[in-house]
Amino acid sequence: GLERAQHCAWFARFDVQLQCMDAINYLQQPHDFDVIYIDPMFPVKTQSALVKKEMQVIRRIVSDDKDVEQLLLAAMQQYVKRVVLKRNRYAATFFPEKRVGTVMGKSTRYDIYTGR
Repeated sequence: GLERAQHCAWFARFDVQLQCMDAINYLQQPHDFDVIYIDPMFPVKTQSALVKKEMQVIRRIVSDDKDVEQLLLAAMQQYVKRVVLKRNRYAATFFPEKRVGTVMGKSTRYDIYTGR
């Protein structure tokens, strides 16, 4: 996807890099970000319809994101304008007292936090 995006004039002006490492470890060092966007895997649905095959494969590789709370904490320790956490609309909220906003969608919500 990054290779295809580099051919798009709008996207090419951004410095986007792919880092293959544990995100919590990566965020232990200071970085110069404006926004950190966290998009964890949602819990497995109990409904009978399966998600697309691509998502089934990704879920087998990464399993459930059990460390989302720790990742959010690590992101909030950075000097960033915003940390955005994508969640299932009905999922529990992490650190509601630190949340500065929420954007609700039909099935998804985006909780917004600030960094340090």
